[in-house]
Amino acid sequence: DELLTMRDKQQAASQEYDKLQQAYEAKEVELARLRAENRRLEQENDDFERHLREVGATRDMEQEEKERIMEERICLQLDFDEYRAAQAELSERLRAECLDLRTELQVREARGGEQAV
Repeated sequence: DELLTMRDKQQAASQEYDKLQQAYEAKEVELARLRAENRRLEQENDDFERHLREVGATRDMEQEEKERIMEERICLQLDFDEYRAAQAELSERLRAECLDLRTELQVREARGGEQAV
């Protein structure tokens, strides 16, 4: 009777051991899966951070280019305004010179007419 009890206990312990061994192996498989998932997520995170840095660098370069273009536009506008002012001044000077020449021509023509008489 005692032998049967010991045998039953040994069999129960063996079954419990087998269950625990299976549970342990299942946990090992789960742990390996989770580690692989963790590596994949870390890689995705690294890729995302790299992409984020690239986007930031691109944005910074675009902002610098925009600022450079704005500065260039301002310089061109200033040059154009100076050119326009110089052209207006030249045009006014030429009109005045033209008017002076017409006046001088009229005076000469008037004198020439007086001398012919």
